[in-house]
Amino acid sequence: MCGVAFSASLVGLRPIAYPTTDAQEAAALAHSNAVIHLKSHSWGVPDGWERMEGPGPLARAALEDGVLRGRNGKGTMFVFASGNGQEYGENANYDGDANSIYTIAVAALNDTNSQAHYSEPGACVRVCAPSSGGRQDLTTTDLVGHDGYNTNGAPGELSQRDYTQTFGGTSAAVPLVAGVCARILQANPNLGWRDVQEILLRSARLVAPSDPDWRTNSARFHFNHKFGAGLVDAEAAVTLATNHWQNLGPQVRLSAAYTHLAVPIPDANSNGVTFAFHMGSFPTLRVEHVTVTVRILHPYRGDMAITLVSPSGMTSRLIEVHADSNDNFGDWTLSSVRHWGESSTGEWTVRIADLGPRDTGVVSAVQLDVYGTAPRAFLSV
Repeated sequence: MCGVAFSASLVGLRPIAYPTTDAQEAAALAHSNAVIHLKSHSWGVPDGWERMEGPGPLARAALEDGVLRGRNGKGTMFVFASGNGQEYGENANYDGDANSIYTIAVAALNDTNSQAHYSEPGACVRVCAPSSGGRQDLTTTDLVGHDGYNTNGAPGELSQRDYTQTFGGTSAAVPLVAGVCARILQANPNLGWRDVQEILLRSARLVAPSDPDWRTNSARFHFNHKFGAGLVDAEAAVTLATNHWQNLGPQVRLSAAYTHLAVPIPDANSNGVTFAFHMGSFPTLRVEHVTVTVRILHPYRGDMAITLVSPSGMTSRLIEVHADSNDNFGDWTLSSVRHWGESSTGEWTVRIADLGPRDTGVVSAVQLDVYGTAPRAFLSV
């Protein structure tokens, strides 16, 4: 039995073996990034607990430092699970690690070519990979002996207890994508961290084509909140990486904000309030990541829905109504890759709506950040 990147060398770090501090997570994210090309993270915010959490300031800085300085300045790749809380209405954008522009969020596809019932959607999801949730789970190595998944007497398991056929979750999808990233970097070690992300998006295969959520943006990238750009395709990705690939230019950020606000949000009203960001006076970028940072005072944030629309009309559902009785969004940053390849020029809009009755809130601040490159060529898929 071998994995996707069967020639890779492995380094084991255990940031979730016990409760960790921000400093401990940062130390794991920063560990040996000069020689570790990518890090696979099958962990995240606990599911079903109505939580929006992310890395602390030290861990956030470690992620940014990893992509800027890791791998001799080309960037260490951080691959994260989108999360297993879909049945609770959760979304990858509620997890600050999966939601970061510096990570690759991975969703899960079951063996019936459908979204795994637990796999969290999100505008930040890059791709999906095979996992459990259908007629069969994944078969892989397990802990030695009776430890791990294949314990003594576990139903439906293999007789050889060093292996398991019940592995699953987005935790199982993540290492498959990490393996594909390793193959990409083996084929072309000169790629930057954003090049790898674009190669994954460009080479992903359309799955469940009848699913109504598929949309094609103005740069002809196709996206689905459930699947990202689609099913990861190792062969297509390696071919693209080695076919005269020209690295993306330096990352540029455009930023605009509404601050010091006290804008009431209409209660139980899908129209909500809309904030327009006119980017015509800014230099034109070929868009990659887009983030929206919001500060909202509201006693029941699960009532909220936040939507981003690009000048072309491509929509990103950043927050959807779900069970979350906690209050407020305190400078929470939401991200999307659904506008990759589009032009930044024109009017971007952020709509914030309260879809539940009784509780009311106000918007205090909204910031839009568009990341991309100078348009040396507006490449289309």
